[in-house]
Amino acid sequence: MGGSLNEREKVIVTAAQAMHKRDRWYSTVVMVLLVAVLAWGVWGFAQLTDVPENQGAAEGQLERPLLFYDVWDGTPYVVFASGGMIHFDRLILDRGSISWPPSPRWQWSGKWESLNVSNEPASAGFARVDGELVVFGQINDLSIARIEVLNDFGAAGYEWHGEEVEGPGYAVRQGTLVHDPVWINWLDAAGHVVYSISLLR
Repeated sequence: MGGSLNEREKVIVTAAQAMHKRDRWYSTVVMVLLVAVLAWGVWGFAQLTDVPENQGAAEGQLERPLLFYDVWDGTPYVVFASGGMIHFDRLILDRGSISWPPSPRWQWSGKWESLNVSNEPASAGFARVDGELVVFGQINDLSIARIEVLNDFGAAGYEWHGEEVEGPGYAVRQGTLVHDPVWINWLDAAGHVVYSISLLR
C-alpha cells in the first residue's frame, strides 16, 4: 500500500476536485440569488405597505376613481361616489388581501360617512376623525376654488374657517368643535360666492 497515484487515480482525484469547486460555485450563486430575491421581496413589501403617495396611486390600489385623496397625520382619507352616494372614508392596510399574487393592499375601512349625490354646485356632509370635525362633499361647479365654513364654538362664539378646494370632491378639517357648522360658502378664485347653504336648525 502507499506510494504515488497511478494515472487513473490522478484522473479520478482531479475530477473530484473539479466537481467540488463547481458545487461550491453553484452554492455561492444560489445563495447570492436567494439573498437578492429576499432583498427584492422586502423592498417590494415595504413599497406596497407605504401610504399611497398620491391620488393616482390610491386609485390603483382601490381600482376605483376617487373624488378626493389626502394623507392626514400618516393616515390616508378619500372621498368617492358609489351607489348614488358620496362617501368619506379612511383607508386601512389589508396585509392578507385576496389578490394575485398575494400582497398587502390598501382598502376601505367601511366605516364611512355618506350623503346623497347632488346636482347643486356643491354639497356638504360631516364626519368625525379622532374627535375632529371634517366637512366633505362633491363640487360640481369647477369655478369653485375655496370653501368658507362658519363654525359654532358655543360660548366662544362663531368663527369662519376658510380653505382652498377643487373639484370634483373635497374634505377639510375644522378642528375639535362642540357644535356643527351653521353656514357654508363656496367661492371662486376671485372671492365671489358661487353657492351657499345654511345649516341653522
